[in-house]
Parts: sequence; C-alpha cells; structure tokens
Amino acid sequence: MISLEEWLEVREEEYLAAVIPRVDGAEAVVNIAAHWREHGAGSSGTGFIYRVDEGQAYVLTAFHVVLPDADRGPADQYAVFQEAGDEFVTAELVHPHDLSRQRDVDLAVLRFPCEDCRAVHLSDVDLLTEPRNWGLCMQIELDVVTVAFPDSSEPRRIEAGTLSTVSLPCDRTQLRHTGYVARGYSGSPVFHEGKVVGINVGAFDDGQASFIPLTSGTPHTSYRNILRRGWDQ
Repeated sequence: MISLEEWLEVREEEYLAAVIPRVDGAEAVVNIAAHWREHGAGSSGTGFIYRVDEGQAYVLTAFHVVLPDADRGPADQYAVFQEAGDEFVTAELVHPHDLSRQRDVDLAVLRFPCEDCRAVHLSDVDLLTEPRNWGLCMQIELDVVTVAFPDSSEPRRIEAGTLSTVSLPCDRTQLRHTGYVARGYSGSPVFHEGKVVGINVGAFDDGQASFIPLTSGTPHTSYRNILRRGWDQ
C-alpha cells in the first residue's frame, strides 16, 4: 500500500508535469536580496529578466522589493541569485534618481552583467474586454502560472491559478488571479501559455493575488511602454 508521503510525491509530480509546459523561461526568474548597512536590514523578493542587451540583463520587479521603506534610499547592495544555492551577482538599480515615479507604479528595474542570460517573452493577449456600460470591462478568464523565487536557498516555486471573470473599471491598474502568493512572491511573473502577462505585487483582502498587467492587449499599456522605452520616456 502506498504511503501518504509517496502519494503526495506522485501528485506533485503530476501537478508539475501539467503546469511546467505552460511556462517558457522559468530560468529567467531570479531571487533578489537588498541590504542596507546603515539600517542593518534587508528585503527580498522575486524578479524576472525581461531583456538582455549589450551584455546586460534587465530584471523587472516590484518597487517595494527594492525599496520597502520610503525613508530609505536605494540599498547599498542588490544581490541577484539565478539558481538556488548559487553565488549571487551584484545588480544596480536603473534610474535611481526617479524613485517617486517608480514608487507610484510599484515597478523597478535592476540590471547586472550577463552575456548568456535568457529573457522571458511578453504576451499580447487581451486581459480585459472592450469597455461596456459605466466604463466597466470584464476580466477575461484564463489559466495562469506564477513562478516565484522567494528564497535563494530553495528552488523556484510554481503555482497554478486562473483569472476569474469579474467586472472591473477599465482603467484598473491591478488585476487579480487565484494563484497562491506569499511573502517573497512580490515581483514574480504571471505566465499564460508560456508568456508573461503580468507581475505579482500583493494580494487583495479576499486572498486573491494582485498583479499589474504587462500585455499590450490591455488598457494599461504605460507599464509595457516602460519596459520598451525605459524610464526616461
């Protein structure tokens, strides 16, 4: 007779076999650790490489991962871990002079030297319907997968969820999905059919995950434009 531990292991293997094909570029998901010497404190979370250009890998994450406290300036060190147990590489905050704008949208970009890093692909799928009465849109029902790297000593975590059909203001800057999120999941990418549709930034009161859409097929294209043109535009 199979033990409970063996049964759970089999179910986990079945779960991962079903979920992993929905992710393309999981190795681009990294762990980020920030440290401030003066405060003797740090923060950590997830990010993902969205662009590699001229030997530099660009990592998108949530702003509150790299600067959780408004009273602090940029960290003295940003460490990026590409695999569990690996040595970290030191990253720098892109455009540290423009913190207020980055805080407003809760997005930040780090970069570090890398010649052979792989980047994720951004999706063009529509996440909201066309505007209807009273300026409301319907969130499209989709299967999604979150890949998080909350702890540099542990492997990446893969969680499946769905975008539920719900009516939202068309200018809503954050959408929701049912996938599991916890401490350290901020900055993790949300995948659909192998491509990134958004970035997790927190959770709603009902426990559903809160994410910023990054697809060009939504009204919130300003976030996508940041990735394409940079903070100076």
